[in-house]
Amino acid sequence: MRTRHVLSTTGATLVSGGLGLVLTILVARSLTPDQNGHYAQFVLVFNIVYIVLNLGLGPASTFFVASRRTSVRSVALINLYVLAALACLVLFAGLASHHWGWSESLDRLLKIPASMLYSGLAAGTLLLSCNQVLAILMGSHRYDLVNILNVSRAAITLLVVGLITLLWNASIISIAVVHTTGFALALALALWTSRKVLSGQSSDSPSDSPLVPEAGLRSMLGYGGLVYLSNILHYLAMRGLLLLLSYYSAPELVGFFSLALILLEVTLLFPSAIGQLVFPQSSTNGFDHRKLETMLRLNLYVSLLFVLFIVLLAKPVILLLIGAPYAPVAQVLVHLSPSIILLAVPRILSQLLSGQGHPGYPLFAAAISLALGTMLAVWAIPNWGIVGAAWVANLVSAITAAVTVFGYSRVHGVQIRQFLRPRYQDWLGMQRLAMKLVGR
Repeated sequence: MRTRHVLSTTGATLVSGGLGLVLTILVARSLTPDQNGHYAQFVLVFNIVYIVLNLGLGPASTFFVASRRTSVRSVALINLYVLAALACLVLFAGLASHHWGWSESLDRLLKIPASMLYSGLAAGTLLLSCNQVLAILMGSHRYDLVNILNVSRAAITLLVVGLITLLWNASIISIAVVHTTGFALALALALWTSRKVLSGQSSDSPSDSPLVPEAGLRSMLGYGGLVYLSNILHYLAMRGLLLLLSYYSAPELVGFFSLALILLEVTLLFPSAIGQLVFPQSSTNGFDHRKLETMLRLNLYVSLLFVLFIVLLAKPVILLLIGAPYAPVAQVLVHLSPSIILLAVPRILSQLLSGQGHPGYPLFAAAISLALGTMLAVWAIPNWGIVGAAWVANLVSAITAAVTVFGYSRVHGVQIRQFLRPRYQDWLGMQRLAMKLVGR
């Protein structure tokens, strides 16, 4: 894992995350808290569609290409067949929902308007397709191209949504439609720029015999199934709290909590970037575990600084960026701050364990946290609202951290204190990294 790739991927993740944050703030300032709550439901729908329909094919595509078990062309064909089938499935679900009135029932139960449901279904399908292209590129070690496309997707979405909010008095429906259009443009760009890689014409493509689609799909889903279950359970353990808030509370509280979760994700951009690189690299020979453990500790130091910043400055920053109607977001963010530390390590270790053939640990963590978190949430949310939801999220984060740290310790035969205890060499590493950043 080259330092250049770590820095470039981290930089791209920070830029795309920053653009996403600007988009979130722009939409919040353009809408009332109630409307922003419905926008948060649109985001929730398209993310659920993306997670549920992934089927583990994304990480499996990366793994099979990175480990050179099959050709890029074969993996790309399998993705094409699966995505076409899933698109037809989503279209049928939308038509059935309209015909039999399921969307109206969902509106009555969770207060999710039909327009947010249908646009979310379309956006989730486009997001899934775009990320499948990036998964293949990650397996081909085209990190620079992946970084460019990730930043481009965030920039395109911000641009098209920004234009409609600045030029017109945008409604929640128009913002959702334009947001979906941004995903479509990003997918077109990803397909055009990576067409040689996907067709197997790249000189870096594996020369292994391609798998036939049926056998390849069985092999890939056999590997990706556990990763898929882990991802969907963990997502539901955290973002599923928004569904419970939709049921028990007003839409504006859903928007407040969604904004707080997005800001939490911003503080985890660095470990997410490292995890993104670790997954395809961890299955290769010569993977440097010592360097990885140093990065784990550095993440903890940075997380402590983020917590201090949030506790001291969350309220004035939120008031400055979004305005007084969104002051509850700062309160929730302060209560969520323990998750910054608790998730800093699992964001890396979960990817490492999955990439090295041990996805059972992240899956176990997700299953336990979802079960316990749901039981606590149905009691905490009706009594304490978004603050109760924040502490349920902290419980989910704690369980995820404990299981993944234990899994890494057991798989690699190291004691927990050996790789998490602060060391003087960490500070020397930070100095060297700073020197590289300034070009000395």
